[in-house]
Amino acid sequence: MSEPILTEQLKGTFLASGEVEFTPESGNLFATVKFNNSGGTCLVAGNGKVTGSSEGKGQVCTAALETTRENQLFECLATGSHFKLGGEAATFSGDFLARVLRESKAQKWAAIEGV
Repeated sequence: MSEPILTEQLKGTFLASGEVEFTPESGNLFATVKFNNSGGTCLVAGNGKVTGSSEGKGQVCTAALETTRENQLFECLATGSHFKLGGEAATFSGDFLARVLRESKAQKWAAIEGV
């Protein structure tokens, strides 16, 4: 892959202190990734659809959420992945930037959306 992975619109659900599970806002599609065929030897060249598990699980990530910043950086480990690519289990690890929304400054983090 040579291009960044852009996700579909995601929502976040708080699981525990600092843990959030990201799932698609609707449907089961997380992203479509493009695999380049460099030298004509790639068996999976083309576009692949990354979906969540049949149980509706997505990607579990952690963040401190200690500041009042709207944009938060989440750390996502492969062990928190519940994806499929081409019908096979797939994992993601890396950082994920998300906007965390609150109705008021006194309220705890209310909702999360991908940015």
